[in-house]
Amino acid sequence: MSANTRSKSQTPQGALEHVLSVLGKDPYAEIFVEAGIENIYDLLAIDPLALKDVSYLNDKGDLVTLKVAQHGKIAKLQSWYNHQSSKSIAVWYDLSVKILNDFIVNGAPTSTDPKPSGSPNVSASSGRTVLYGVKRNMSDYPKLRDDKLWLSFNRNFKAIAATHAVD
Repeated sequence: MSANTRSKSQTPQGALEHVLSVLGKDPYAEIFVEAGIENIYDLLAIDPLALKDVSYLNDKGDLVTLKVAQHGKIAKLQSWYNHQSSKSIAVWYDLSVKILNDFIVNGAPTSTDPKPSGSPNVSASSGRTVLYGVKRNMSDYPKLRDDKLWLSFNRNFKAIAATHAVD
């Protein structure tokens, strides 16, 4: 595909089509339609677990839902995008089955880009990231004291987990 043709089709809807070609259309395409996911921004905005109750009837009349692993694949896809330095539509067209699978296995994009200076002392061995100098302690995590504080609690919990490299 020429660069000129490629740039003309770089739309949020085109990016979603490309992602579907990487994931494999079945059952994602139908589930996305049922969930109201019409473009790549809708896919980024949705919590993959919110799709657990979305289903459709296939040609055989069977009720089809996403399996747990498929929810996880969508979460990894969203995480892959969040790890990209550029947040443009064009980034989606760089995604391939190999890149996604490498990201799922390694937990980080495979890149030859040097780490920015000032990054934490990180050592990756056997696919696991170890942050030296970060003490992990259960007392660092907040306690949910009232249901109405769920959003704040959840946000803080995830931020601390990310700091501890256990997100």
